[in-house]
Amino acid sequence: MKKIVKYLLISLIFNSCYSQTIESKFISSINNSTRLTNTNTTITEGRIVISYPNNLNSNFQNIINNYIAEDLQRTNFCEGADSILGFVYEVRYYSDNILSIYKIEYDDYCEFRDDQRYSSINLYYSDGFIYKVNLDFNSDTLKSIINSGIENLPPSEGCELEYNYDSSIKGLLINDKSSYKCFLAVSKICQTELSIGLEENILIANKIQ
Repeated sequence: MKKIVKYLLISLIFNSCYSQTIESKFISSINNSTRLTNTNTTITEGRIVISYPNNLNSNFQNIINNYIAEDLQRTNFCEGADSILGFVYEVRYYSDNILSIYKIEYDDYCEFRDDQRYSSINLYYSDGFIYKVNLDFNSDTLKSIINSGIENLPPSEGCELEYNYDSSIKGLLINDKSSYKCFLAVSKICQTELSIGLEENILIANKIQ
């Protein structure tokens, strides 16, 4: 009986020490990953133009292709007979199990305005599943980190708007093993990237495949 209890206790300690959340495994994977190269292609269908990576491993390429298919169905063009709706999938980091993309959506040749919108896509492959990982914007810790970064931003030429945590567009971008950034955008002119340290409690992962 004592042996059984001892075994259960050791097993419990072992599992608690070595079980990791997806968020913590994601951080560890960045520190131990090898960067891969990617190539891009551009397609035009009607008034939609899309530039995207086309040589990713199948796990990631299938998901990006789904995003492309959704973009090709968009119909919210701006005013002007020659206006176009464009998308740029800019790869910031790519390894066997991590993909970080900065996505830019833009209107061009509009009669009254041209505009840009921003988002990020961070994919993580682990144990046969793919997760979408981003900053947890409901985290008070993250809010404090970003607000501190905003306070230390130097004046930006041509930017008359003030960065604000609640109203700015935000997202996680991974550039390399030692460079993690949160991008902030309050307009197509007023945007910046804040270097942040990744912690498990400021990330959120959702399984998508």
